Amino acid sequence: GAGNVARNIASLGARCIFLGVVGNDTDGRRLKSELRLGTNRINARLAVDPARPTTHKLRFVSEHHSTHLLRADWELATPVDGETAKAVLAQALAALPRASSVVLSDYAKGLLTPPIVRALIEAARKLGKPVIVDPKGKDFSDYKGATLIATNVISPILVPLKITLMAAFMLALPVVLYQVWAFVAPGLYSHEKKMVLPLVISSTVLFVVGVAFC
Repeated sequence: GAGNVARNIASLGARCIFLGVVGNDTDGRRLKSELRLGTNRINARLAVDPARPTTHKLRFVSEHHSTHLLRADWELATPVDGETAKAVLAQALAALPRASSVVLSDYAKGLLTPPIVRALIEAARKLGKPVIVDPKGKDFSDYKGATLIATNVISPILVPLKITLMAAFMLALPVVLYQVWAFVAPGLYSHEKKMVLPLVISSTVLFVVGVAFC
């Protein structure tokens, strides 16, 4: 979640004022303790909402191959109540003059509601602070005025390009394998030696490009 963003900022040598919401439970207390003891570069100001649990994520990984199999989440993703929203917004506005930039890491867990997002962006713009948004969902209208939005949406231009490259990859694979066998057993393909070099070059280029983009 947003905690990853805070840790990444700290790992780059910068300081981070980390705002969020946790529940009045063991996971919330543990998170606050970990952030407090882990590094002095993260100033965690987490509001406690007794009505919701702290988001808990559990990943299941293969013992032998370290392959991620699935993830189970325990959370309440409904919007936070009015009092909690006011508390978080007040903390954010108070910390804003000290910040060089604002990062809104929106995982759609209920904290970054449209009113909070609008208030933070407008306040940051008045102070000349850049706002970087990592949004969840497809409607980015709430982030109007942000400096940068890092979306996970694939450009429509890239879709046909990726399909073309995948097709090239599939076409090049048998040709590459064919040429490998030609070099391993040249006597079997001596009648096609003139075609070997250009075929190897063209098919290998298609193969490498396909691997890189697929």
